[in-house]
Amino acid sequence: MITGRDQLSQEIIKDLTDKTIKVKDVPKRYDVSLDQAKRLSRYLKITLAANKHLSESVNRKVHLMGLKVLALADLFKNEDWEGLEEILSSVNENITRDQLKQRVLSLEEKRERIQAFLEETKFKIKYLEESRKDAREKIEQLKSIQSEIKVLTNDFQKYDEITREFLLEHVGIYQRTSQGKNEATNTLILIKRLDSLFQKKLKNMGIIAYNDLKYTHEINDLDKFVRAYLERKNKRGGIIWDFEKEDRRAENKTYFAPSSPYYKKGVQLIGEILLQKMEQTKEDLKKTEEQIKETEKEIQDLRKISVKSFSEAVLASNMLSAKEIQKHGELQYKAGKWLYSKGYVVGFEVTLPNGRRVDVAGFNENREIIFVEVKASDNDFQNDKKWKEYLLYCDKFYFFGDWEFIPHSKDDKTDAGFLLKYGNTIEVCSETAIEHSAKNRDTIIFSISRAISKKLVYGY
Repeated sequence: MITGRDQLSQEIIKDLTDKTIKVKDVPKRYDVSLDQAKRLSRYLKITLAANKHLSESVNRKVHLMGLKVLALADLFKNEDWEGLEEILSSVNENITRDQLKQRVLSLEEKRERIQAFLEETKFKIKYLEESRKDAREKIEQLKSIQSEIKVLTNDFQKYDEITREFLLEHVGIYQRTSQGKNEATNTLILIKRLDSLFQKKLKNMGIIAYNDLKYTHEINDLDKFVRAYLERKNKRGGIIWDFEKEDRRAENKTYFAPSSPYYKKGVQLIGEILLQKMEQTKEDLKKTEEQIKETEKEIQDLRKISVKSFSEAVLASNMLSAKEIQKHGELQYKAGKWLYSKGYVVGFEVTLPNGRRVDVAGFNENREIIFVEVKASDNDFQNDKKWKEYLLYCDKFYFFGDWEFIPHSKDDKTDAGFLLKYGNTIEVCSETAIEHSAKNRDTIIFSISRAISKKLVYGY
């Protein structure tokens, strides 16, 4: 049986490599069919590509799997090295051809899921940005209106908000008509009736006075007017015009209570149009803020529903995070894949008994525990002063960053272990010099397992 690993296959592959025979002539020299010869030729091309582009551990699997690796031929043809690394790092040479095909389908499904997530998230983020821009514009509109109101109501600004609202509702300015034009004066007058007993008291105190010529109730002293209002408010006395109450008071008297609380003379300091504009802007702003909150929640929910693996979580975060956070997630994923390829069960963001949280943690069948602390920037690396606290809970500890050489300035980290990027994989550059081993081994293994379970249950 031709497997790519048997002696006959190796002889044919050697001849093809040495170019001492053509594919069409293989069946003439060896007891194989032309189809089998073609398959061995394709396998040879795959192994040559694997030697050049794939990590050492994955490349070794390609050679051990033999012709079964032809199930991944399309990935090699498309130079999908990342996809090949992902699939081959998670399998062994005993996997079947059908199982490999299923892994390819799973990879495609994952990528389609990621693409759908990215497209939907991009749409929602664009909508979110537009909503935020709209909110900023509405806030500026509101500020502009409020500034205009502030200018018009300058005399009211020293009072509290509730008092200002009361004044805006009841106090205006006198407006007269001269030569067919409306001219406003600076005289403050009542534009809306008050409780009749309160208004009478204000007249008796000389705070307001009725002008027979203008038919207006002029306010002689605004400060005294406000003090009288606040005093009556504290004593829970009547302040606002109440037609039913005033109608009952007028029953035994010779006058009728006016049905409208507004006086005919005088205008509001703030026009109705401006007030309506302010209220409409406030309402629009409120709706926009609600839309922003709703969209933010939709994005977060989308991440929980759509994200199935740590690599997808990194991509999801990249859509919404700062550059350094993106790099940190990418490095975590790379370290996790490397550990998994070495036979470790891998968890991310694992909380330790001392409250510290390690970026990547793994344990193998011998219960050996490895920690990897990821550093997305030199500043992040230099600022880590507590790395030795991790040593109590692991057998091996490494720093891993976006570097191809160990950082020159290691300060207190000269005794630490370091990992370096090497092509598509990672290599151990140095081991931790400080002697240490994991305490509470069962607890740490359980914590790693819990972190993995959390990702499966909650999606993050």
